[in-house]
Amino acid sequence: MVDDITPNTKSTPKTSPQTDSSVDQMRTRYGYYIAMTGIILSAVIALFLVVVGWKVSSDVVAVVGVFTSVTGTLVGAFLGVQVGSAGKEADQQERKNAQKLTARAMGALEPDKAEKVLKEHYALIEGQHKQNH
Repeated sequence: MVDDITPNTKSTPKTSPQTDSSVDQMRTRYGYYIAMTGIILSAVIALFLVVVGWKVSSDVVAVVGVFTSVTGTLVGAFLGVQVGSAGKEADQQERKNAQKLTARAMGALEPDKAEKVLKEHYALIEGQHKQNH
């Protein structure tokens, strides 16, 4: 049973905080560009409609409203996904760090103590699983 906890010795690509920061900056920059493009597009359309001769404000508002509602929805979805994925990445990194620490701690134990810890852990998880179902 102790063999189940041997740490993975394969090399895994590491991300540096600088790389994560640059990815976050890129996401923010593109989100800003998308939002500004939508706002500018809506303003240009409104100005065009006024210049062309649409003098009734309700007509202009109706047409511009179509563009602003779609733009708002798309920008909100884009930024929501980006914020969610940033949180997920942080959680995954924390989980990886906890797994590495656990593997190192278990590797430092004597085999009989490590096996006892694992048996207790699996019994605890099985008890929690039975409570949830």
